[in-house]
Amino acid sequence: MDITSSIGLAGYALSFLLFSLLALTCFISAKNVNSQTRLKALLVTCSIWAASITSAYLFNYASLLIIHTTELLRSVTWVVFLFALAAPENTLPPHLLSAINQSKKNIALIIATLTLLSLGPLFIPETTLASYPQLLELPVILRIIMSVVSLLLIEQIYRNSDRVRRWAVKHLCLGAGLIHAYDFYLFADAALFKQLDNNLWDARGAINAIAIPLIALSIARMPSWTLKLQISRRLVFHTATLSGAGIYLITMAAAGYFIKFYGGNWGSVIQTVFIIGAALLLFTLLFSDKIRSNIRVQLNKHFFSYKYDYRDEWLKFTALLSDNTNDTPERICIAFATITKSPGCILWSRNTQGVYERVADFHMPESINFQANESLTHFLETSQWVIDLDEYKSTPQRYPNLVIPDNILSVPQAWLLLPLVFNDVLCGVILIKRSSFITVINWEDRDLLKIAGKQAAILLSQHQASKALIEAQQFEAFNRLSAYIVHDLKNILAQQSLIVTN
Repeated sequence: MDITSSIGLAGYALSFLLFSLLALTCFISAKNVNSQTRLKALLVTCSIWAASITSAYLFNYASLLIIHTTELLRSVTWVVFLFALAAPENTLPPHLLSAINQSKKNIALIIATLTLLSLGPLFIPETTLASYPQLLELPVILRIIMSVVSLLLIEQIYRNSDRVRRWAVKHLCLGAGLIHAYDFYLFADAALFKQLDNNLWDARGAINAIAIPLIALSIARMPSWTLKLQISRRLVFHTATLSGAGIYLITMAAAGYFIKFYGGNWGSVIQTVFIIGAALLLFTLLFSDKIRSNIRVQLNKHFFSYKYDYRDEWLKFTALLSDNTNDTPERICIAFATITKSPGCILWSRNTQGVYERVADFHMPESINFQANESLTHFLETSQWVIDLDEYKSTPQRYPNLVIPDNILSVPQAWLLLPLVFNDVLCGVILIKRSSFITVINWEDRDLLKIAGKQAAILLSQHQASKALIEAQQFEAFNRLSAYIVHDLKNILAQQSLIVTN
């Protein structure tokens, strides 16, 4: 087996593995609805198709009947699946359903006719085929037609989808479009030159393998196809990191090989410098917090229903609050700086006189004071909103009847103002410095900060109560000492008064 055939075997084998895994996942996790039934049929058919071609590579024997049959089954299931997506029944008015059903019957009849016409030449004796070789061109032409029909359906799916549905199906359109565009190119080339190009055929398996992750991503995004699988975000992130690193190293190694091969006398030197520089760049990227944070954001955005893994976030936040190496206010500052990826923050706590005094800061200037006004404290206490200072400056109408003092707005890199409310009383306020990794906060960020603020408010309130109790105990001890001293002084004065009288 030459190297080209080995690449072909690897590509089709990988396609079989990926299609099989995706089909198994759908059978385990998906609900049994019509759209998913067609999806399962498509994935199973594609798995059988890839398995048949893989076995032909392994055993150096290709049964034309089996390969043609699996090819046509694959094309038919693709057309049925794409047609169902192009005209979903649950989004059509009732008066169009009868026309759609009749169209489906007509298309099914056309597909069956094309299938029989395509399989027909396989049952004709070889002597007849030798006299009429154009009969072998019929399956190729019909496959070209099927590819064109599939591409037209893909275009209709994308064009007729609204913004929300387009976000879900766009990767399916890319993956399916890649598969059928390549099929069109392959069979058009075969029809033009009267023979199948072996190189194009060998590359076809790898092309399908490249398209499968795009299809899987759309399956995960479609509401009716939601896969009920729990995947660890940490596992996905590290898997993506390792996969990216592996792809990067393979690409660099291949580039280094071509540099050495075509570089002449300087090839080895240039290859060594290139690979060392590429490895240095890779490690620099892997240890970049900003790049890792961006990767994590993209994974959360595209693979998970929610931005945060709230269990992990809550465990980390609780661990930071319970760390005894710092005082309670410092722990609260560090905890909020950590979950917001902020370089600094300030905590003001309400004392017994109702004045908010600075009790802790984390990498912030000491000259910042909280000059609370009634508008700000009332807004924070009643609404318990997380105030985005940038948003307040640009669109203050989103915060009705709110006036923030200039000394807070003028703080360099001031970003968020977070209330700590316990028992409907504003017991503290946190000012968070702008993060380098999070530029915009959404509803999930606000919900996480509000819940964390309530937990921190309980801890701060306990700290304030303990502090007040300690002060009360100190006053009580002082009063007892004062009473004892006054009693002794009274005794001494009484004695002196008696002596004077005598």
